Amino acid sequence: MFLMVVSMQTVLAQRAMKVWHGDKFELYYINDVDSVQFVNLVSDIYLSEETIQMEVGDTKMLTATVYPIDADMRTVTWESSNPSVAFVANNGLVVALTDGTSTITCSATDGSGVKADCQVTVGNVTPDPQPGSDYVLIGGLKWATKNLGATTVAGSYTTCFGDYFAWGETEPRYTSISLSAYGASFTWKSGYENGYSESKWPSYTEETLDAAHDAATAQLGESWRTPTSEDIKALVEACTGSSEGQAPVSLSGAVASGGIYWLSASQAYEPEFTGVAGLLFVDMADISKRVFFPASGNIRGTSFRSGGESARYWLSALYTSPYVSDNDNALAFYFSSTSIDASWIDYRWRGLTIRPVSDDSNP
Repeated sequence: MFLMVVSMQTVLAQRAMKVWHGDKFELYYINDVDSVQFVNLVSDIYLSEETIQMEVGDTKMLTATVYPIDADMRTVTWESSNPSVAFVANNGLVVALTDGTSTITCSATDGSGVKADCQVTVGNVTPDPQPGSDYVLIGGLKWATKNLGATTVAGSYTTCFGDYFAWGETEPRYTSISLSAYGASFTWKSGYENGYSESKWPSYTEETLDAAHDAATAQLGESWRTPTSEDIKALVEACTGSSEGQAPVSLSGAVASGGIYWLSASQAYEPEFTGVAGLLFVDMADISKRVFFPASGNIRGTSFRSGGESARYWLSALYTSPYVSDNDNALAFYFSSTSIDASWIDYRWRGLTIRPVSDDSNP
């Protein structure tokens, strides 16, 4: 068991330690306060590269920047998921050995669990299909298996959350992004140094997204679009039998029936969807049809929020009400481990993810 002391005040006032045990905080009572050793843990690791294209025989040195700079143990280890394709030495030197793909993982050694990944492609390898190429047909609609801009269904924050957009904008406001459970690092485009903030409102203000202002359509083609609130309700109904009053069920074993399941990042019952928390939709009519929405959080200003805890996905319409005369808000699909809302309201300037959907029901 690894103990991370979180609160000095708790130790002194309650003679107890609030510690991280496995995947949750617990309170441990102690007899000798003077015996407690406080450790400043690693909170983030940022790699010099997130993706690398190499040829057989090439070498590339990866460097890791570890935060905070005053962490007690700043050493890291390196590991390749496919060392026959790309070998990594203990100093971060990557050697390309044969055509294929591999994930290089850099991990903190202080027990904090912090890590960062770099995706390596050696030779002429066909990349993972973009969202839209892979889909699941549920309730008469094609649901992309990945978020817009994502390269994996699950696995890690950086690869499966995809890109973040203001409502009505078709490109992210950043040129690069690196995400982890502990925060995010951005390189912002010129003019967007404040990120997704009310200092820069999206210019598009029509009631629904048209093809020129729908990021899914702009990036994947005319058959793909941002979902509507009714699309989300249809997905919920196909998985539960009703579009109203549904809540996620925490997964406690292999999926055996249709439903909406909350998956923790560490669950092992459905190995295809490990690494990040999120919602798994399972079709009642055919439980082999499943679509996973990672809990991708949101971006407000330059702050990455609630990743791994909840998510807000853009929908295609503005929020309208007889009591509201402005167009400041658009609809979103919100979920957490305990609730879902297909008519969530959010400011248009906030950075949210998108899950593309297609009306083409031909398998």
